[in-house]
Amino acid sequence: MVWEDDDEFLAAPIYGQQDVSGESGDDPETDEGAGPGAAEEAWNPMQGFPDGLRAVRVWPGDEGAPGRVRVSLNWREKLRDSRLDHAFFTAFAAMNAVCHTGEHPLPRPAPLPAKAFGDAISWQTLEIVRRERCRIDARMAELTDAMPTRWVGEPAVGSAFGKGVVVTLGLFGHPVSARFDPEWIEGPVRSSELSRGVMTAWRQALKKFRPPRVEFGERELLAREYDKLDRSLLLSFQNGLSL
Repeated sequence: MVWEDDDEFLAAPIYGQQDVSGESGDDPETDEGAGPGAAEEAWNPMQGFPDGLRAVRVWPGDEGAPGRVRVSLNWREKLRDSRLDHAFFTAFAAMNAVCHTGEHPLPRPAPLPAKAFGDAISWQTLEIVRRERCRIDARMAELTDAMPTRWVGEPAVGSAFGKGVVVTLGLFGHPVSARFDPEWIEGPVRSSELSRGVMTAWRQALKKFRPPRVEFGERELLAREYDKLDRSLLLSFQNGLSL
């Protein structure tokens, strides 16, 4: 397959870095000539996510599969004052921000089973509920530095070309960085080898990836005790009053 140079693509929104592609020899008819507003309106995720200098461009895959990577033919010139590691970090960050943000909301702990307090509501029942609330309140007050509910897991790492390229996936299996051995990358490495190396390392990392687990925080676990108490009291009211 013959790859077109990355300059032929429209620019994507850049996250955390100004797009200075006009200083990198980009095609004025596709970028500068249309104006920044027109380029952003015409861009869509199918055209990939570039870094700010448009030295690299990445595409997301389908359902967790590796996407696609393109390194510009003149990446060395574009990155003369920067690094390829940083270019991939920026491109991956842009892709993840657009395609994957909000995909993994934290779940809540499963509710505890509720049970009525005896047959009918009495003063004794209300006293039991009051004491239980005081107990939960006291435990809540002790949790000043308690860890909140969070995802827990390990990043997955893959490599290629004898660790000349190392790709790291985040907790949810999306690529977050591509690092390159300084000695290897200073050699006669072609852009096609860089693209192939990142894709190979990406695939290797996905083979090692294990989904994260949820670790519920103590506050969230105590909050469901409040919920259980309220639902138990409602069940008791269904049995009538004995005050």
